[in-house]
Amino acid sequence: MSQEQTTEQPIADPGEPLREPGASPAQERSLVRRGVAYTLIGGAFWGLSGTCSGVLMDTFGIQPLWLVCVRMFFAGILLCLLAEFQQRGSVRNVFRGRRIVAQMLVTTFCGLMLNSIAYLSCIHATDSGTATILQSLNIPIILFWVCLRARRLPRGKEWIGLVLALVGVVLIATHGDLSSLHMSPEGLAWGLVCATGAAVAGVGNRRVLAEKGSVPVMGVEMLMIGIAMGLVLQPWTQWPAFDASGWGLFAFTIICGSAAAFGLFYAGLRILGAYRANLLGTIEPVTACVASVVWLGVAFSPAEVVGFVAILIMVVITG
Repeated sequence: MSQEQTTEQPIADPGEPLREPGASPAQERSLVRRGVAYTLIGGAFWGLSGTCSGVLMDTFGIQPLWLVCVRMFFAGILLCLLAEFQQRGSVRNVFRGRRIVAQMLVTTFCGLMLNSIAYLSCIHATDSGTATILQSLNIPIILFWVCLRARRLPRGKEWIGLVLALVGVVLIATHGDLSSLHMSPEGLAWGLVCATGAAVAGVGNRRVLAEKGSVPVMGVEMLMIGIAMGLVLQPWTQWPAFDASGWGLFAFTIICGSAAAFGLFYAGLRILGAYRANLLGTIEPVTACVASVVWLGVAFSPAEVVGFVAILIMVVITG
């Protein structure tokens, strides 16, 4: 047995449920139920946040980079305050251990920040439903990483998942007409970058979340992104003229769509593992698509709907 398994730290394999040393079966089941609830609520908030962000960008002329910067900064502050309220010194504890800090920096700026920027940019170029569906392509990217690490080829259902992912992207991008591209190349590119960032954050953050806790880690990572982008963008010099509805949507994207969504989803990821968490995370694109249709009146073509279904089936199969 390895040294890591003999310590009292939770055992966190990237693809498997979290195992707490000495926990009874009933405690393990309770832990998994909490993980499922966290993931579902976080994913739903995330999906609704995408629709709200699309309204903010379309109505008030907000740029994606500005929105990522500001909401990450304020959401990071909220999560850091919550972490300190739950356990004093937990934020400072995140920075202990060079290996953990180095891994966290990589997943923050190559994963979470890349995913957040690309996600809002994809919404800006397409719509929230399409962006969240394309983000679900992080599953085959995670599978590719797992196969590469294990030095093996994909297995039966994994090949099926990869084919479904490819079919889904083609149908969404072409609306079934293979002779032309009905989605802007910019939107498709941002969607693929978004999926890559989500995969990096999901796999890379797992051990950090298990060792340091999801709330302080996510708070620190979001605050670092907000500060780093703020130094470049200086968002206070270009504050939009919000009306009452704008302030309401903006507050929702920070409190529910960022702080609660990221905090809850990654708390579920910490417990359930990358595969199962992303399986349950399919509630995010479903929520975003329903909100886009009901709230914004977005009309999807039959080919797009088939593409959405293909990607959702891919998530279920490979999860």
